[in-house]
Amino acid sequence: MRQGDAAFTDLPASRHVPKHHPRIMAAGAVDEASSAIGFARSQRPIEKCGGRKLPLSLREAQRCLVLIGAQAAGVKGMGPAILAEQVVLEKACETLQARISMPKEFIIPGENPQEAALHLARTACRRAETLISPLSGCAESKLYINRLSKYLFLLALLNR
Repeated sequence: MRQGDAAFTDLPASRHVPKHHPRIMAAGAVDEASSAIGFARSQRPIEKCGGRKLPLSLREAQRCLVLIGAQAAGVKGMGPAILAEQVVLEKACETLQARISMPKEFIIPGENPQEAALHLARTACRRAETLISPLSGCAESKLYINRLSKYLFLLALLNR
C-alpha cells in the first residue's frame, strides 16, 4: 500500500493530514481553477482589448495560481509575490471594465466555446476562493482569486 492509499497526505510543513483537510481541499480547488483556465486558453479566447494585448495573460494567471496553491497548502513567504501579481491583475480588470459595457441581465454562459470556457474557469475560481477564505495566512490569495474571477467574467463578456 502506498502513502496516499490510506487517504492521508503531507503538507509542506511535514504534517501528515487527511486528504479532506481544509488546506488540501483549498489547494486542490486552486489546481482545478488552473486547469479550467488552461482549458479556456485552449479555446483561443480574445485576449486583446482596443487592439492592444491585455496586461495579464491567462498563462500568467495560471503561474500565480501555483503560488496561491502553495500558500493554501501552508507554504510561507508567498504573500509579496502574490501582491505584486495582484497589481497587474487590477490593471487588467480596469482596462477591460473601461471598455466593456456591463450587462443589465443575468448571463447564461454558452454563446460560444471561448465564452463558456471562461465562465467555467470563473466558477472554478469562485469555488477555490470559498475554500481559501477560512484559511489563516492566505489574505493575499483570497484577494487575488476574487479579482481573478472578476477578470475572467470580464474576459467572458469580451468573448461573447
